[in-house]
Amino acid sequence: MAVDPADGSQIAIHHITGATSLGALSWDSTRSLLWACSGFVDVGTIDLSTDVFTYVYTSLGCFDGLAYDGTDDTLWSSHDVSSSIQNYSVTGTLNSTNHSAA
Repeated sequence: MAVDPADGSQIAIHHITGATSLGALSWDSTRSLLWACSGFVDVGTIDLSTDVFTYVYTSLGCFDGLAYDGTDDTLWSSHDVSSSIQNYSVTGTLNSTNHSAA
């Protein structure tokens, strides 16, 4: 479902094909695509004009945490209840893993 950011009213419903269970989502305004986590580890894009998920790469986990970083054109993801976060290129190359001190 898409909502109007001004008032929260529903403006569209999207039935996405090509994905299993969708989790975290992040908007990429450069490409006008939605980055999405499918099935807990698969990262891909959703073209909202076609409502199709296109697989890009398998992450170490992303279901609850996925963010597109437009400052350097990368993605950040993290597995559920994890103390680490990974940074990937948009093609899926793992750039780094950061661990928090628990």
